[in-house]
This record gives sequence, structure tokens and C-alpha cells, in this order.
Amino acid sequence: MKKDISKLVVVGVCTFIGFVLGFWVGRPKTTVTSYDKEIEQHSNTVNKSTLSDEDRDYIN
Repeated sequence: MKKDISKLVVVGVCTFIGFVLGFWVGRPKTTVTSYDKEIEQHSNTVNKSTLSDEDRDYIN
């Protein structure tokens, strides 16, 4: 059983599949993490009086 298919249809389907796969692979990853919360909690507990002036300037 042999069927003739236009090259334009084959190229169009492959292009469409390529765009869909590219979008799926390249989409931004959304990750949920508690790392940001840990940094905020840690930064609030740091005793800034123990930092030197040079360190405080570097942080700011």
C-alpha cells in the first residue's frame, strides 16, 4: 500500500511538531522552594553589630 503525500505537507507537519516540542522543552521552569523563606528568616536573625564596616558596606 503506497500513498503519495505532498512534500509541503510533510515539511509543514514536521515544522509544527518542532515548534510544539521546542516550546515544551524551552518553557520557563516554575519551581516552588522554601529557600527564599529561609534566606529571609536568616537575614532577620543575623546580628549586624558583629559585622565590620567593610562587610556592611559590601552587603549594601
